[in-house]
Amino acid sequence: MSELAHEPELLQWSGASKRILEAVAVIAAAKNLAVGRVSGNGDDMKLVTDIASKNAAAVGNETPVHAMRNGTSERVVIGITGPVGAGKSTLAAQLSTCVIATDHYFPNYDVTPEHLRDVPEYSDLPRLASDLAALRRGEDVTIPVWSFVSHSREGYQRVQGAPIVVCEGIHALHEIPRAHLDISIYVDAPSTVRWSRWEALELSGVRQLGVEQARAFFHEFAEPIFGRFAGGYKSAAHFVVVNDGHAGL
Repeated sequence: MSELAHEPELLQWSGASKRILEAVAVIAAAKNLAVGRVSGNGDDMKLVTDIASKNAAAVGNETPVHAMRNGTSERVVIGITGPVGAGKSTLAAQLSTCVIATDHYFPNYDVTPEHLRDVPEYSDLPRLASDLAALRRGEDVTIPVWSFVSHSREGYQRVQGAPIVVCEGIHALHEIPRAHLDISIYVDAPSTVRWSRWEALELSGVRQLGVEQARAFFHEFAEPIFGRFAGGYKSAAHFVVVNDGHAGL
């Protein structure tokens, strides 16, 4: 069943995290979680209604949340997507200490053609969805560890659940993981700003792809591939955050 259409709420970068956390508090209250102040304004209640519609369409839920499951309150799960360098990880860190990056579910580059590395079908999104479902239930999970040095999966790490769980990455709002999200966010920024951030990372040595190879990948693959999904992800978002150019990666 397709999702019901709704207009996302437009946020500027400054103040975006505060507004999102206010909405989280509303969802959390419905889940019987004490994570902060509960705001009862009209925008928040509309958000709850939108989430109810989204869940009903996507996974058959009749309410925006399941307050209790086997005697345990569910956690609030936020998904943040956007093109490379938009500021997804920066925003995620402002919302929670429990952040799962979709990068860790990437395929190994040595066995994946360059033009397929950012295609969602080549990421392990079913495992991501399973991990998010477990975190939503309040369980700890073991997730893959993907290295930007070797560009491959190098092991696993244990992630402890938290009242707010954030999944961030280029395909965080793909329909497979989206079924386990309470709030969906799309972050955007100009292409020139985003490339400058990636270039800075390559120059710092954090990502050892090399500036020239990274530039080619950014323009030839990352941008056009994400562009094929951007419209759908943005239309599924409850918030669209416009990055003012001052946020980091």
